[in-house]
Amino acid sequence: MRYSGTLLLSTLDEDPIIDVLGVANQYGFQDLKMAILNYLRQYLALDNVCMILDAARLYNLEKVTEVCLMFMDRNADDVLLHDTFDKPI
Repeated sequence: MRYSGTLLLSTLDEDPIIDVLGVANQYGFQDLKMAILNYLRQYLALDNVCMILDAARLYNLEKVTEVCLMFMDRNADDVLLHDTFDKPI
């Protein structure tokens, strides 16, 4: 079987997408990395912004980090109250 180079990101949850992003970043698959980053930026939401920010920081993706922080700044009240925001104990 031959790989077609097609990956339907819309069929995946954020966790596997972040995993594929890590592999693309590690092995230098720039086209795949950019496609994933563009997808994540389009679908940034309250329920995934913290996870995407963590991944962006882990992989030193400055543009994605900046986009996440701007989203969080614009939606600070909602982000702070959302279940995905890591609250101190």
